[in-house]
Amino acid sequence: MKSQSTTRSARPKKLLVLAGLGALITGAIVLDAAVFGASNRTGSRATNPASKVSWQPSFAAALAASKSSGKLVLVDFGAKWCGACRQMDEETYPDARVVAASRGFEMARVDVDEQPDIAARYGISSLPTTVWMRADGHAVVGVVGSLEPKDFLSAMGQATARANKQNTS
Repeated sequence: MKSQSTTRSARPKKLLVLAGLGALITGAIVLDAAVFGASNRTGSRATNPASKVSWQPSFAAALAASKSSGKLVLVDFGAKWCGACRQMDEETYPDARVVAASRGFEMARVDVDEQPDIAARYGISSLPTTVWMRADGHAVVGVVGSLEPKDFLSAMGQATARANKQNTS
């Protein structure tokens, strides 16, 4: 049989462990909300209201618009559950420089869960993935991962340069 002094000293330790676990869980929830935005957790990948990027209503509409405008299509492949995709929505696409540069492209979004056929056609296996393509759907170049605005602008410029180089060769 345990002595009362042993039982009493074990209770505070158990309470401390439980309190520590509670604080850890609370901290994880707060961190998740701060990093990924609690309000976006169950919502769609709709464009951040602060963003002025003009997204085409569909992938097909972007390709059709590209045929008329002659612009490259920039396709943002992502998913609702993708934290890095939400990061791009919150930090990269609303950036004024990215918004301005986006006007040089027909902008499209493809949710890989809602349109797996399009994702499969381009071999998308990591998110987010951004692909620049011609009006005929031929991919020019793509990048995998979340990019900061400065790096995204660089990728936009490289995609345009590569497309122009392919046009002249």
